Amino acid sequence: MTKITLRILKYSLFLLLLFSVIETASAAEITVGDGQEYTNITTAIANANNSDTIIVSDGTYTENIVVNKSVTIRSENGPDSTIVQAKSVDAHIFNVTASNVTISGFNVTGATNYTAIYMLSASNGNISNNEISENYCGINLARTNNTILTNNTVSSNEYGIYLWESINGTLQNNVMTSDNNNFGVSGSDLEHFLHDIDNSNLVDSKILYYLVNETGTQELPDSGQVYVINSVDVTIKDISVSNGYDGIAFAYTNNSRIENVTASGSDAGIYLFRSHSNIVDNNHASENYYGVYIEESDDNTLTSNEIISSTADGLILDLSNRSIVDNNTINASGDDGINIDGSRDNTISNNILNSNVDDGIDLDYSESNTVSNNIVNSSEDNGIDLGYSGNNTLRSNIILDNLGSGISLYQSGNNDLISNTATNNILHGIYLNISTYNTLIDNNASENSQNGIYLYNSSDYNTLNDNVASENDCGIYLSSSNNNSLTENTANNNPNVEIGSIDPKGIVSPNEFSRNYGNGIYLENSNDNTLDSNTAKYNRYNGIYLYESSNNDLDDNSANYHNQYGIFLQSSSNHNTLNGNTANGNELGIYLYSSVNNRLISNTASSNSQNYDMTSINPDLVVYPTAMATYPCGIGLLYSDNNTLTDNIANDNDLYGIYTYYADKNTLTGNTANTNSQAGIVIRSSKNNTLANNIASYSTGNYEMLRSIELNAVINRDAISATSYGIVFSGSANSTSTGDRSIGNDYEFHSEFSNNITVDKVILNDKSAQVSFVTDERLIQLNGTETNPYSLSGKANVNGYITMSTESIAPDIALSFPDNIITKFSYSDSGMSSSGESSIALYRLNNSSWVKVSDTTLNTNGNYVSANLTEFGTFGLFKDPEPESSGDGSSLMARIRSEGTITDIPVGNDGEVTGDTVVKSSDSTSTLTLYKGTKAVDPNGDPVNKIIVTTPASLPADTPREVVESGLYFDFGPDGTTFSQDVMITLDFNPEEFEGRSPVIYTYTSEDGWIALETTVDWENGRATAMINHFSLYALFGADAEEVQDTSVELASEDISSPAVVEEDTPAEDDDSSGYFLGIIGIVIILGAVIIFVKNQKDKEGL
Repeated sequence: MTKITLRILKYSLFLLLLFSVIETASAAEITVGDGQEYTNITTAIANANNSDTIIVSDGTYTENIVVNKSVTIRSENGPDSTIVQAKSVDAHIFNVTASNVTISGFNVTGATNYTAIYMLSASNGNISNNEISENYCGINLARTNNTILTNNTVSSNEYGIYLWESINGTLQNNVMTSDNNNFGVSGSDLEHFLHDIDNSNLVDSKILYYLVNETGTQELPDSGQVYVINSVDVTIKDISVSNGYDGIAFAYTNNSRIENVTASGSDAGIYLFRSHSNIVDNNHASENYYGVYIEESDDNTLTSNEIISSTADGLILDLSNRSIVDNNTINASGDDGINIDGSRDNTISNNILNSNVDDGIDLDYSESNTVSNNIVNSSEDNGIDLGYSGNNTLRSNIILDNLGSGISLYQSGNNDLISNTATNNILHGIYLNISTYNTLIDNNASENSQNGIYLYNSSDYNTLNDNVASENDCGIYLSSSNNNSLTENTANNNPNVEIGSIDPKGIVSPNEFSRNYGNGIYLENSNDNTLDSNTAKYNRYNGIYLYESSNNDLDDNSANYHNQYGIFLQSSSNHNTLNGNTANGNELGIYLYSSVNNRLISNTASSNSQNYDMTSINPDLVVYPTAMATYPCGIGLLYSDNNTLTDNIANDNDLYGIYTYYADKNTLTGNTANTNSQAGIVIRSSKNNTLANNIASYSTGNYEMLRSIELNAVINRDAISATSYGIVFSGSANSTSTGDRSIGNDYEFHSEFSNNITVDKVILNDKSAQVSFVTDERLIQLNGTETNPYSLSGKANVNGYITMSTESIAPDIALSFPDNIITKFSYSDSGMSSSGESSIALYRLNNSSWVKVSDTTLNTNGNYVSANLTEFGTFGLFKDPEPESSGDGSSLMARIRSEGTITDIPVGNDGEVTGDTVVKSSDSTSTLTLYKGTKAVDPNGDPVNKIIVTTPASLPADTPREVVESGLYFDFGPDGTTFSQDVMITLDFNPEEFEGRSPVIYTYTSEDGWIALETTVDWENGRATAMINHFSLYALFGADAEEVQDTSVELASEDISSPAVVEEDTPAEDDDSSGYFLGIIGIVIILGAVIIFVKNQKDKEGL
């Protein structure tokens, strides 16, 4: 070794000894106390260096100490005589932020809002031999490493010893007593749970078991708390634990079991953290903050547990998936019974949840869970609540007597609610708020205090099918919700509570529209929904009610027996389509108020009455006074424009079938309004409406008495007989009535105070008597009859009689007759000869005589007589009788025929023939066969259910004579009937009479004359057959029939007389032979003419 090397070694050793002496000299002891260096610990720490020891003398020190240096702080004589109490309850007593700190031998007390000894992010700490009491937390290690706790007594704190995200702690011989939560460990990684905690630690005089890396069944006698860390196949059973941060906790423990454990008084009775495939069975957890808390743990099974009186949730699955929660009883939780938070694919079934303070079952931010067959009662909020949750299935749950809603969805979509019972809840049975694309099927949401099913605030694209929502305040209520589909739901007997007692939008007085109460189905500010095949009846107000709701489709719904309206569209409920609905037995069947551009198609609104006795159907129903005064009718439009009513039925209503009031530009087509008490169709104070092909017949009652009351007329009411009307225009203008049918009323048509009402071919009797004119301010009434007691000699009536009058019910509403009114009286020319038609004239009945009306024009092309009437009365069209057929002395006699037969045909509600049907004439010479499924309609589009077969009184002029004489001609009616498919006509004939000729069935049209039909002939049976698709005049021709002269042929309606024989003058004898020669020449000319005629006839089709 060289000298240099030795010298370096000597200096190094000297420096090492020097630093050792300096360090030893710096590790000083500092005393605190009366007469000592410092009087308080805080000052001592401020003046201490790292590694110093601060010795505290006996006494009481009131301070909050920050330990930010690596020092040892110990009492001189132990905790019995050295007390450190909090100067401020809102700060830690020892707040340790430095590593290598020892605190020993103190009585630490009084930090009621904070911790006695708190270590944060410190290492190698040592806390020993302390007595710690009456603090919020005794010892709290937060993110510490390698800390040792020994021989501490921690009592009467909220939390005793608590380790949070700390690593490798050591606990020995610590005693935790009477703390609300004696001991607890939590963290976010496995290393936060890997501590050395032996069985020498006690909680309430029982052993704190802290098991790490264990397996198998554990025998744990005298257990106070149990932690199982990073273990597999462990079984904990048959123990009681209490007053811990966790009663029993599994962390990173799998395939293990907790059985028959009683856990009480802890922050969590049973806690699983990142522990999978465990079974928690038959345990009792009571009076814990959380009964059972499952966090970030999957595939666990929780069965047959009883969880009672938890301060917060009874059972919570937090970010935990694919678990089964089955057959548990969870009662009296301070928050939710079961809380599923951020979890998916769990099954919650067969649980009983009673009297939980918040929701029975609550799903937040959770997906694809199944909640089924649970019983949820008496929750102080909702029975089952979904918030921000989707694709869940709620099936067959029973949810009763909850203070909120039975089932509530908030911002939740694509959930299926199937076969749940949600009844007797204080708010709603099922409530959707900002929730879309949900499906509600076969749920019972009845007897709830407010709504059965309530969709609110953009709850769109939901499907409601086959649900029952009865005996609620409102059955089904949609508010600001669009594009929903409601199908085959039932919303009956929703009677309402006292008006205004629950309305969240404000009190509604009985005199106002009570929009929120007593409705079967209610849509408010809700668009593009579909209501299909729902049933709503016995509700206090309305069956189906749309308020400010548009573009909805209502199809095949039943809305019957309500105190107000069957279907009610109010306040800009526009562009809706009502198709095939039934609204019977209400005060008003279908009612549109201030709503436009709606379409009503094939609805039935019948038997609606202001005095309809609904209690006879439902004795328990309370009938309330009407909230809005309207006229009872089938369909009512008030302040509603541009609506279309097509093919609706409004029969047997208390006042009117169809009623409009200040309703303009509406179109009524093909509707039926029969047997209503006052009038069929009433258009009042309405403009620019179009009526076409409607039927308003057989009204009964006293419309005039009602009008006298409306007009304050001074009348002798005892003198007014019952008066009814078919179609009424009152105070209306610029409207049309085209092809409407009104028969069997006291007056078929009534107009008053109405300008420019175009009446076009309105049908007023069964013989299709039609009239056309334009109204003005006058009172005009029309009546149609088929017969009249006074005949017109030498004339035949064309189509019955029309009475036009201005009769008034009281002097104060009498109207004068203006100068004139241009009127058209229309007729049908079917079967009428041109000569007969040309003789038609209009007559007016003057007392008992018919007087021809002057200033008339016959239009045979338009089939009407126009007249400039200067007075009203009873009018009829008459014509000349058709002439009898001319004869030529032939021995062939016309057959005796009956007037005709009328045969009923079996048809269904849709007008189709229900089975193959054969109709015969009275002499069975003609036969008509209609096949099943055939639909016959008259020119007005109305189904035909009677077939009339007659022998016409006259035939067209170009009818062959032998056809006239044969009697083989038939008129089938009603005139203008058409068929949806061909029917078969058969005419029987005598083959001998057609020898050498081919029978052909012809039909007649006014445009083309006689037209041959494709005919099949059965010579053996004497029968000719053809297929037809409409009714007309039919006859059997022979192929070589002679052409007849151009004259009309009149036949008697009874027996047909023999043809008249024309007498010829006898020529004088001519002695001149030139007479014979001229005769020969005449014969030759005649024979030539005959040959040419026969040749031409053979060239014609069918002859």
